[in-house]
Amino acid sequence: MKNTIRNKMLEKRRLLSSDYMNGAGIRALDIFLSSDLKVYSEFMIYNPVRNELPVDYIRDYLFAQGKNVSVPVIVSDESMRPSRIFKGCAEQEGRYCIPEPAIKNYVSPNDLEVVFVPGVAFNPHGCRVGYGKGYYDRFLAGLKALRIGVCYEFQILGENMGTGAHDVPMDYILTEKRIYEVNHAI
Repeated sequence: MKNTIRNKMLEKRRLLSSDYMNGAGIRALDIFLSSDLKVYSEFMIYNPVRNELPVDYIRDYLFAQGKNVSVPVIVSDESMRPSRIFKGCAEQEGRYCIPEPAIKNYVSPNDLEVVFVPGVAFNPHGCRVGYGKGYYDRFLAGLKALRIGVCYEFQILGENMGTGAHDVPMDYILTEKRIYEVNHAI
C-alpha cells in the first residue's frame, strides 16, 4: 500500500512546475508566520529535493530572526544527525543527492524545538509516508521537539496508509494552503 501511494504522489510532484513550487513555498511561509510556531528558537529544516515543498523562504525568515537552524545529515545507513547551518554556508551533495553543509557543526537532537519533516503523503492523523528508508522515524522516535510535516495540499490523503508501529506521527502538517493541528487518535 505504501509503495503504491509513494509512486503516485512522487509522480504528481514530478509534474509540478517551478512557478507552482515557488508560489507554494511563499504561501507556506505566510501560513507559518500566521502560526505560533515561529516563537521557537531551535529548528531543523530540510533541504528540498525531488520537488518537495520548498522551505527556503521559511529558512531565510528563521535566519533573519536570529533563530538557530539545522539540517539533517545522513551519517550512516541507519541514522542522521542535525548540523547547524548559517546563511550562505557552503553546501555539498550528500547521500541521495541531498544537499548538506560542507563543514558539519552537529548539534544535539535534544536541543531542537521544531523539526520540519518532508513527506510523500500524510493523513489527517499525522501519519506519514516517506521515501521508505525510515531515517526520519528513527530520528524522531523519543524526540521531544514538535514535528511539522510539510507537503503540498494534494499529498494529504484521507485514507489508511498502512502505517506501522515504528511510524512517528506529526504534531502539525504545513501545506501551501493551511496548517493542520493533528489529532493523533487513529
